[in-house]
Amino acid sequence: MAKVAIFSEAQRRWIQFDEDTEVLIEYLSRPDAIELNKEVDKLTTRSGGDRQIIWGREFGRRTVFGWRHIDQEKFPGHAGIVLPDGAQMPFNDANRDLMMKQCREFSIFVNENAIDAQVFLDINRQALERGEQKND
Repeated sequence: MAKVAIFSEAQRRWIQFDEDTEVLIEYLSRPDAIELNKEVDKLTTRSGGDRQIIWGREFGRRTVFGWRHIDQEKFPGHAGIVLPDGAQMPFNDANRDLMMKQCREFSIFVNENAIDAQVFLDINRQALERGEQKND
C-alpha cells in the first residue's frame, strides 16, 4: 500500500545531518518547488548569475532554518557545525548561504531531505509515539 503525504500545514523538523549535528528543515511541497523554480528563473535572468548557485542559495533559504549540536543538554548552545580549525559555525543567513554553496555534503543532504515526504512522515510518527508535538 502506498503512503502519500499531503500536509495541511508546514512541516519543519530537526533532521540528523551527521553523528552530532541536526538541521532544522522545512518540507518543500511540489507547488512550493514550482514557485521557487519560477523565482530562481527571474533572479537568474535579472542577475545573469549561475542558475545552479542561485537555486542552491534560494533552496536553502526556503528550507533551512537552523542547525545545532544534537545533545543540547551536554553542549548547550553549541552550533553543531565546526570548521576545520575547531571554531563553531553558528547558524545565520550568511553561513547557510555559504554551506549551500561550498559544502557539497550539506547541500545534498538538504536537497534530498527537504523534498522527501517520507522523512517527515517518519519523524512525525516517531514524535507522536514519544508523545511530542508533530512540528517544531
